[in-house]
Amino acid sequence: MNAGANLADGIQPADYHLFNATDRYNFAPINYLQQPAKRTNVFAAGNFDITDNLSAFVRASYTKRTSSQQLAEVPLTINNAGTSGPAWQFAVAANSIFNPFGTALNTASYRMQVAGPRHNFFDYDIFSLQTGLEGNFSIADRAFNWELVAQRNDGQYDSRGENYTNLLNLRQAVGPSFADGTGLHCGVVGAIIAGCTPFGITLGPTAGVGALVPDGGAGYTVTQADVDRALAYVTYTLVDQTGITSLNYSGNVSGELFELPGGMVNFALGFESRSDSIFYQPDALVAGAGSSNNFSEPTTGQSTVDEWYLEFVLPILKDVTAFQELELSVAVRKSDYSASGLVGPVPTTSDPGSPTNRKFGLKWKPIDDLLIRYNWGETFRAPSANDLYGGGGESFPSTSDPCRTTRFAGLSAAAQALCLSQGVPAGGVLQLNGQIRSLVGGNSSLVPEFGSNRTLGFVYSPSWLEGFNISVDYWDLKLEDAMAFRSANFILNACYPSAASGLSIDPLFCGFVTRQPATGEIIVTRTSQFNANTLAVRGIDFGLSYNFDTSWGAFRLKWDTTSTIHNILNGGADPSSQDVTGFYDGSPNWQYRSNFTANWQKGDFDISWTTRYMSDLVEGCFTYCNQRDGDGLNHTGEYAVHDIQFGWKAPWDAKIAIGARNVFGKEPPILTNNTFAHNFDAAYDIPGGAFWYAQYRQDF
Repeated sequence: MNAGANLADGIQPADYHLFNATDRYNFAPINYLQQPAKRTNVFAAGNFDITDNLSAFVRASYTKRTSSQQLAEVPLTINNAGTSGPAWQFAVAANSIFNPFGTALNTASYRMQVAGPRHNFFDYDIFSLQTGLEGNFSIADRAFNWELVAQRNDGQYDSRGENYTNLLNLRQAVGPSFADGTGLHCGVVGAIIAGCTPFGITLGPTAGVGALVPDGGAGYTVTQADVDRALAYVTYTLVDQTGITSLNYSGNVSGELFELPGGMVNFALGFESRSDSIFYQPDALVAGAGSSNNFSEPTTGQSTVDEWYLEFVLPILKDVTAFQELELSVAVRKSDYSASGLVGPVPTTSDPGSPTNRKFGLKWKPIDDLLIRYNWGETFRAPSANDLYGGGGESFPSTSDPCRTTRFAGLSAAAQALCLSQGVPAGGVLQLNGQIRSLVGGNSSLVPEFGSNRTLGFVYSPSWLEGFNISVDYWDLKLEDAMAFRSANFILNACYPSAASGLSIDPLFCGFVTRQPATGEIIVTRTSQFNANTLAVRGIDFGLSYNFDTSWGAFRLKWDTTSTIHNILNGGADPSSQDVTGFYDGSPNWQYRSNFTANWQKGDFDISWTTRYMSDLVEGCFTYCNQRDGDGLNHTGEYAVHDIQFGWKAPWDAKIAIGARNVFGKEPPILTNNTFAHNFDAAYDIPGGAFWYAQYRQDF
């Protein structure tokens, strides 16, 4: 309905039509692709010799970063059935002055263009202070070094957001209302809601300026002042704070013990004590489910770990036939973790464990030109305070419901049956909103992940070609109880697999999806870190480098490539369904990544050229689909971009450089699932052409 529609004349059925794709609001032009930002950094360091064998040091840094963000106007997504979340579970009242139908509007969508875009402002302050003592001493002609260090890091992150909507007030402003000779009023005659002005949610982008509404007489014309008062009532500025503090204490002693045929045995003995705490205080209306911004719970948690470690390097043989070098390294680390925080209002403690991890390494040079290396180690990672106690927060990722009408036919028979059993109509559910509500937060039930890793490879440096090196390393990581985050898109596709995938339904992920039984619409998907059964990642790193000097300058060439053989997360009944190699699931899982760098230097001048390559990724098709051979998947295609930098060493001990990232301005590939407020992933380059920069570094 147009903003100037005359409610007193009534609304005819011909004034409306069923919602379709042409009615969607294009929010992309409003959103900033690049955030204006300003960063100031100060760093200072000092060393003080106390005696010939004792010195003290201190290092301090402070960083202040301010930035701003613009997002499209707030989308009002009123839905009395609850599919938009509890905060939106109300209706436009039947007796609202702006409701021409005489019946409650249980579902209403409106873009707050009348209020303007959302503006977010961020103010970050990060401080770090490190101080310590270091020295050396000798025992029985053996040299030893020691160090004691204390460090504190503090981060304060404040944000402010303008033009958000107070849903508690909006509920009143679209509730019962009337007009009389004195203006517009919320409530009913004899029970007016003080301070509230009705909001014209049915009256277009201007919220009804100039519209004539019934007042029991000739009618009342809505003025700009009325709309301004309504906006002042339903909009507000939100504020929130986050703080992170870490305290670290460490000490170590290292030196030589005794001699083996290959050289002196070296050791290191040390301890570390770390404590990390985090708090997040969201805006009061956000935490109280009264804001148009995504609902979020507060976070309070901390984790501590005390560790001791012992390491040895044993040079077994050197300069003998078939053993130009043979070196063994062994290490052991004992850790003791603890954690505590709030789960809702309930104080909770966790015991991430007290593991003892070992490491073994071997280096062997059968000839001077060839180094063979092998490493094996145990892996242990405890969940952080945020992993355990992070407050749950709403997210609305751009995600395609596999049971929607345009995808239903492509599902497996079992997935189709599951959709129908959950209330989805025959042929699929009509997904009007491209964003699906998701709740993301910590999981206090997480347990540590543990496993092993190994690498085997070689470095060949031929004596007949000085400056040339080739390296190949095979790596293999296996984890038990692996902590993994799965996006809403991944969860949905694992629960409702397509027929083309040949995969079966994974009941683990189906438990994260809740639908409205009456309509089949998704109410919420729950996403969090969780412990999978196993994670197995395997791949090969390949490197080439060649450094040579000529009369035209020094050249440095380097080419590094990583090939992922598989990345399998076994978290359910069908392990093969979780190999994400080559898939985009909210983060890129490239099969191949490669960087090539060429550097030239002569005198005080240098030039570097870098080419970055990423292999093709696929994701489920949604609003956009770059298919190959009709496979029903969106392909990013192979992606390669180039960077360049020019540098000059100034005679006053300074370095000046100018350069460009993505010098030819290649646009990133289009991704439609699990990207927020845009259609690309920042792991690629941002749109808008090359990023040019200038750098200045001064040495003292």
